[in-house]
Amino acid sequence: MNFRPDHHLTDLALELEFAQAASAEVAAHLGTCELCTARLAHISELQAEFETLDLPNFGQTPEVAPLPPPANRQRYGVWTAAALLLATAAAVLLVQPPTPVEPGWRSKGSDLELHVHIHDGTESRLAGPDEVVFPDDRVGFSVQPRREGFLIIAGIDAANDPYLCFPQDASAQARWFESSPEFVALDDAVQLDATLGTERLVALLCDEPVHFDEVAEALEAAGDEVPAPSLLDGCAQREHRLIKEQP
Repeated sequence: MNFRPDHHLTDLALELEFAQAASAEVAAHLGTCELCTARLAHISELQAEFETLDLPNFGQTPEVAPLPPPANRQRYGVWTAAALLLATAAAVLLVQPPTPVEPGWRSKGSDLELHVHIHDGTESRLAGPDEVVFPDDRVGFSVQPRREGFLIIAGIDAANDPYLCFPQDASAQARWFESSPEFVALDDAVQLDATLGTERLVALLCDEPVHFDEVAEALEAAGDEVPAPSLLDGCAQREHRLIKEQP
């Protein structure tokens, strides 16, 4: 199977495309999907960066059996190349200049970057400032934490109703993240409801674990102030605004 349940390519399909062994169906999808094209470019960047590392020579490298294909998952996967690079980073220091802040994004500190991806059922795109979206569009996220911390992403709609975007698990608790030199695609996505108007998304990278209830209360208290004030002490904050309209 080349496609995940959200209609994007699986990790295995992307890795086969990188190895020039993918099907025509995969190539056709990459011609229309911005998100999958960006994921493929990221794999290429990771491979190129890994090849430049000055690794110690411990003699002849033993032959290692290839990894089995990833199981069919409901959530986004982590690329094999990314896992290999992260394992190497424990011994090799990677230094990369900060990513420029795009217009329309707001940051409390420079410890966190946020990208918002919109999938309308046909194709995926990177959301710009005040991006127009429609009910039933799916919203996904990628982040670049420049320090360790607890990550949580929440939204609030025009009816002042907050909702959890990441992590979508029973604990509703911020998840621990290591710092990363690259953007990391998150597992979870949300589907927009029928409430029209301004949709605000806020990502927080906090020193201490926080619960969604704390973030929701702070979002409700902030009202429709745009951009939102610093919601919680000890948290780097990034936000994005969407405009939800009828198709």
